[in-house]
Amino acid sequence: MNEIKLDSNIYLDFHVEKYPNGRLTGVVDIVLVLNNMSNFSVSEITVGKWDFCSYTSEKISFNENVKGFENIIDLNIVNKYCEDAYNVAKLFRDNYSKQSSCMNMLNKLLKDSKLVPQTFLYKINSNIITIKDQEEALTDSCWSFYFANEKIPGSDIEALQAKACENPYWAYKFAYYILGADIKYCQEHACKDPKWAYVFARDIPGADIKYCQEHACRNPEWAYNFALYVTGADKEYCKQACEHTA
Repeated sequence: MNEIKLDSNIYLDFHVEKYPNGRLTGVVDIVLVLNNMSNFSVSEITVGKWDFCSYTSEKISFNENVKGFENIIDLNIVNKYCEDAYNVAKLFRDNYSKQSSCMNMLNKLLKDSKLVPQTFLYKINSNIITIKDQEEALTDSCWSFYFANEKIPGSDIEALQAKACENPYWAYKFAYYILGADIKYCQEHACKDPKWAYVFARDIPGADIKYCQEHACRNPEWAYNFALYVTGADKEYCKQACEHTA
C-alpha cells in the first residue's frame, strides 16, 4: 500500500490486488479520517479500478458514500483527487499506446508517496509504531490514547493520560482500556461532559457513582439514562434533575 496525505483529513491510497486466477487489479481509494469530540472513524472510498491484463478501467461514484460529511471535509478537494486518481486508470482504457505514459504516472505516484512521512495513523494500523513516536502522540488526545494502548515499553503513561483527558471522550476510553490508568483523574475529566459522566459510571469499575451522577444530571437526557442503567444510582436525585430542567 502507498499512502499520500492530501489534506488534514484526506489520504490517497494506491495498491494492487491479486486475484486467485493471477490477474492484477490496481485500486485507488480515497481515505477519509474523521476525528471529533466523540467520534473517530476511517472510511475508505474506492474511486477507481483497472485491470492490468485487459487494460479496462472502472470509475466508481463516491458522492453517496461521503454524504453528510460536508461540514467536516471539503468535498471539492476529495472530488479533485478522485478525478486525478481515476485519470491514471483511464489511460489504460483509452489508448494502449499510452501504456508507458501511464506507468510513468503510476511510478511517479509511488515515488512521491515514499517522500511523504508516514502518518501516525498509518504507523498504528501497520503496527510499526515505536517509542520515538510518543512525542507526536502527545500532540493530540486521540493519538495519546492509541499510543498508550499499544503498551510500548518506556511509554509515559502519566503524560499520555494527561493529554488524552483533555477530551472527555478519550478520558473515558483511557480509563476503560489502559492498564494503570488513574481512574479518579480520568473520571474528573470525563465528567466535564454529562454524557461521558453517565457512561463512565455505567462502564468503569471503581467509578464514584455519586460524583458522576451529579455531573450527568446537568442534562435531563443523561439523568434519565443514569437512573435507568447505572447500578447504585440515586433515582430520586435523577428524577429531580429531570423535573428541574424540564
